[in-house]
Amino acid sequence: MPATLDKFYDHLSAKKQENKRKRIYEWIKDRSRIESVCTSSTKASMKVLRGAGTATTISAAGEEAITEWIKSLREEGVPVSRLMLELKAKTIAEDEKVPDGTFEASWTWQQGFLRRHKLSLRAKTRQGQKKPEAMEADAKAFWEEVAKTKIELGWTKYLTPTKARTINKRGPKTVWVRCGGKDKERFTGMFMADSTGKQYDPFFVVRTKPSKKEVKAAYNTVKQNGFGNTLWKEIAPLSEAVGAQIYGNESAWWTSDLSIRFLDYHFANREECLPVLLLLDDFSAHWTDEVKEHAKNLSVHLMPVPQGSPRSANRQTSRGFVHSNSGFDVSGSMNYSNSSGRTTSSVSKPLSS
Repeated sequence: MPATLDKFYDHLSAKKQENKRKRIYEWIKDRSRIESVCTSSTKASMKVLRGAGTATTISAAGEEAITEWIKSLREEGVPVSRLMLELKAKTIAEDEKVPDGTFEASWTWQQGFLRRHKLSLRAKTRQGQKKPEAMEADAKAFWEEVAKTKIELGWTKYLTPTKARTINKRGPKTVWVRCGGKDKERFTGMFMADSTGKQYDPFFVVRTKPSKKEVKAAYNTVKQNGFGNTLWKEIAPLSEAVGAQIYGNESAWWTSDLSIRFLDYHFANREECLPVLLLLDDFSAHWTDEVKEHAKNLSVHLMPVPQGSPRSANRQTSRGFVHSNSGFDVSGSMNYSNSSGRTTSSVSKPLSS
């Protein structure tokens, strides 16, 4: 031991060396646990290892009471928001005589609580669930409407964007994004294919801050897809290389202005100005007066896909027309696990186990 202290701690005073000597003996007694921890790639770099729940303000019994409260509300169909969780936790802390100002039920505590008890935030979708029978009936009616419209337009092909899909912290299980704790990062994509299986250039929307100068912000929107000079130098060649249109705005959200740009990009310069049947979901940015008027001027006939049953509508449509050999269904729907076309963010976020 003296040789070890001289080698690693000779710069310390005698009192501090004594503390280190005691610490080394503690390591020797706990050697087996330390070695087992070091075999884990996630724990090997930790300087301190504490079990789940260590140093929590509310007792384990108090947290268990909160968990039972959440489950009882969920059984009755009542969503539990973050605010409700915060107020309940503060009530439990008050019952346990936790000193005022010690416990605030902060966002960090809530995240730890959810992780410890295997709970997660689930956002309500704007789309209601329908039974398969009702979905098939809606899809059949939709197919009949498409068939009727194609005759009226002298149809040769129809197209459909596969919906604006947003990737958030929690959402469709098909896509996972490493976000490093940045749970408010968002990315929106719009894809389109026609009834022959041809896939068209996709549109992507990412988050970027607009310029504080109004003139520069307007220039960026018109000339640089919403990006500043520095980012545009990277985005422009990337967009050309991958064959995609990349836009940026403060929310990374699909807007009516982007819907108009989408129409112009795909339909404004087509050689034959024949009528086009474009199938869209009921996302609000697709159906503003400006978008509908612009589509009319381009001889693009917009038709809404039935709510709650786009995948069934795709199957019905593919039965009525030509099958595609591409990765898309004939109407252009990608194979997402949730094909409702709804984004997964909303104000009310219930908790579920």
